[in-house]
Amino acid sequence: MTGFDPVGSARWHNYVMESGPRLQNFWRSYFNVDRHVLFVLGKGFDPRMCLGLRSLLDAGGAGRRDVIGIAFDEGSSSPSKAYEQLVHANWAELDSLIAGKGALSSRLLKIWADDGRRVGSRNAAGLFTSVRDFNGYTDVVLDISALPRGIYLFRLAMIS
Repeated sequence: MTGFDPVGSARWHNYVMESGPRLQNFWRSYFNVDRHVLFVLGKGFDPRMCLGLRSLLDAGGAGRRDVIGIAFDEGSSSPSKAYEQLVHANWAELDSLIAGKGALSSRLLKIWADDGRRVGSRNAAGLFTSVRDFNGYTDVVLDISALPRGIYLFRLAMIS
């Protein structure tokens, strides 16, 4: 397990960054006790979107496994509209993965202001406004693989 614990701060004492077989080994050992997990990810078109959650679920363990997908509102002229069917397919896969294990919901993130300014990173700050948003969870997993860099970096800066 790798991690980062800045001097004088305990907020990152459980920070984990692993991949491949090492991630699977971590999940299996970490979830050997009852844990309630909130898994947050981007609601995207890439077929790899579900891999992180699948990996976590494959590790087993008891407890609730809730998922919040961040849906991106990029406006009616967004080129990503061409991939809408792929987004729906991924969402359907997430729904089947989480069935009977937890709840699946989404939160809308507006990327552009009405006057054309890019406001996605600023609006990300409003997705979760209080530590109470995480009440009842022992763990929160933020899967950044389908999130724009400006969104997750800004959000992490706001909560640290």
